[in-house]
Amino acid sequence: MFVKQLLSTVLFLAVLIAGAFGPHPAASPESEPAIGRGRLIDVAPSPAATHLAFTLTSGILVVEAETMSRTAYWSLPRARALAWSPAGELLLALDGQGELHAFGSAGGSRTWSTPSAADDVADWRFRPDLGLLALETRADGLRVFRLCDGAPVDDPGLTSAAFWEDGQP
Repeated sequence: MFVKQLLSTVLFLAVLIAGAFGPHPAASPESEPAIGRGRLIDVAPSPAATHLAFTLTSGILVVEAETMSRTAYWSLPRARALAWSPAGELLLALDGQGELHAFGSAGGSRTWSTPSAADDVADWRFRPDLGLLALETRADGLRVFRLCDGAPVDDPGLTSAAFWEDGQP
């Protein structure tokens, strides 16, 4: 956990430094700066390492890793956890009310939201071959959802941690 926090801090500082010292491409009047407001909670590099997603207390900020230019910002108060799907087509976030959100890759719109998904996330687990996502929570164990629409999956066989470990690529 300490290493993840250290990496998050270093990456966030790199974003700040890159923004402060340039190089800066000519900005169009309608473009927005690559900043977000709020305290840094989490950071997640995309699977191909082309983008970085930052969870801030005010929302989710996505930047291109090479240029550190903003590609998306979604207002999501009290965001607390973040993960990319294995192929990088979805960015998943859990907010402070326990709602799970999926956003289209590096700049798309909100794809789906699932209320009352989980209070916290200890680990994100994926089974792309089955199109499933499991949130490992500290209180409830595994909660399983479909990646295509966020619908909860009530199958006792899918809540076994052994099922998810065996299926990891």
